[in-house]
Amino acid sequence: MKIKTPVSSRLLACFLAASVAVMTIPVAHFAQAAAPADGALMGYVYDVDERTPVRNVVVKLRNVVTQHEYSSEPTTPLGMYSITAIEEGRYLMGVQTPNGAYNFQYSLYLKGSETARLSVALNPKGFSPLQQTGGAAGDDKPKGFFKSPMGLLTLIVVAEAVLFAIVLIEKEASPIR
Repeated sequence: MKIKTPVSSRLLACFLAASVAVMTIPVAHFAQAAAPADGALMGYVYDVDERTPVRNVVVKLRNVVTQHEYSSEPTTPLGMYSITAIEEGRYLMGVQTPNGAYNFQYSLYLKGSETARLSVALNPKGFSPLQQTGGAAGDDKPKGFFKSPMGLLTLIVVAEAVLFAIVLIEKEASPIR
């Protein structure tokens, strides 16, 4: 059986040349996915007691990258708000009331073509994950950092690291050796 090497090598060379050409052609516009549809955010605004709906307040979102701002219509008597046609991205949220503005200390990531639901309570003190309140009723004093779960975890990790360092320095004999 005789193998025709010139034809098969020419075919292989053409195939490799076509492969290199396809890889070098800019195809970014072919590879891009369709732009995500706009999303929405809806929910309720409650007073400090977290039960009483607040009416006639405006919820605002600001994109942290583009600084584009979205606003809702004033809330209904049930405290419901809705913001539509929001582009996908990370946002800061605030609520404008006749008594002043409430800015929340966290960001939201809203996906395109999805509706997010978030109900909020207006707390003039704000909320920080490190300023957790005590468990007793009427006790509004914030816990110290080292009494919070994150503070306790930090103490445990530091203590383990110190003990491990002591064992390494003393070169304690291992029962396996």
